Parts: sequence; structure tokens; C-alpha cells
Amino acid sequence: MARSNKDAIYEATNWFVELTSGETTDADRKEWQRWLNASSENRHAWEQVEAITNCFMGLDSKTSITVLNRPIDTKDIKSQERRQVIKTLSLMLAAGSAGWYGYKQKPWYLLMSDYSTAVGEIKRLTLADGSLLVLNTDTKVAIDFSDQARTIRLLQGEIYIETAQEQDRNYRPFNVITDHGTVTALGTKFSTRLKSKHSSVQAQTRET
Repeated sequence: MARSNKDAIYEATNWFVELTSGETTDADRKEWQRWLNASSENRHAWEQVEAITNCFMGLDSKTSITVLNRPIDTKDIKSQERRQVIKTLSLMLAAGSAGWYGYKQKPWYLLMSDYSTAVGEIKRLTLADGSLLVLNTDTKVAIDFSDQARTIRLLQGEIYIETAQEQDRNYRPFNVITDHGTVTALGTKFSTRLKSKHSSVQAQTRET
């Protein structure tokens, strides 16, 4: 299984919360430095978070002041509440970067996507249910598999999917969501492409 972008982004955002909490110790800073130096993925994720928080610093808004300047006491936050703080922070960072970078560049998708490809890159992934997901060049997706449904949100670009037939559990619909609608696959091989004004679907077998 491939490691998703969200893993490193989540950890980087978590460290951002820690380092701006007002409760950081020397030991915390050393641990953060070890994490930062542990992999290029961690360094890249931290650079992304830094870039977006710098956008906040350039925006004269109550939101940026609240996020960046108000200490957050993370020591007393329960695990579930802590996840919500980090999720909220990510969304707020995303909103700030949208205003700073402009719509077409969409760098905030780095905080929303689970997997992505650079320009000229193609990536093949095997999902948790055994389905094949292929990301075409310059593509970003978010994946949400629950007990009720298997959902892929196409944030940018084009994907190809070969859906797996689940044998050992109740059937869960396989949905692909774009800005323009939802495709439900029924044992299908198909591709979906997100364009500025519409989304296109090309089925190769069975029904969508």
C-alpha cells in the first residue's frame, strides 16, 4: 500500500499546532527536528504548511490572527477533540491559501487529498478493498471508505478505476464524486476526468 500525502501533511499540521501552543518545551522542539529530518516527505509537508501559514500572515484577517497568534493548549485536549482541532486548522489554512494563490493553482488541495501526482507522473494504487486506482498526470483525490460506502472524491485531474467485487461483507456502493456530480460504479472499469465546467466519464465494462 502506498503512503498517502495526508499522513505527512497531518503530522506536519499536528506539529504546527504543538509549536504554536505556547506549551512547547526544548524536548518537543528536538523531537520535531528529528521528525523533520526523518524523511523528505516530512520536510516537503512542513514546507507546504509553512507556505500556507505564511499566506495567513500576509492576510489581514481575524482568522489568520486567531490561528497563528492565539496559543492553543493542546495538552488538555482529548484525542478526538485534538483531531478536530487539526482538521479545522487544515481547513482554515486551506481557505487562506485559496485567497492568496488563486483558484487555478489550488495548493490547498495538498491538505485535502490522500493521493496526488505531479505533472507527467502516473500512479497505480491498490485500495483497501482491492480496487485498482490509477491517477493520471497532475491529479489529486481524497478517499473515504466507510462501512456504508466506498467513496473517492476527484479534486483535480483524471482517474481510472477497476472496482473490486466484495465477497466477504455486505455490498458497499463505489462512488466517485466531482464538483459536478456523483458516479456510482457497479463492477465497472471506467475513467473520470474533472474539467473546469464539467466532468466526463468513460465506462469500459458493465454499468455506471
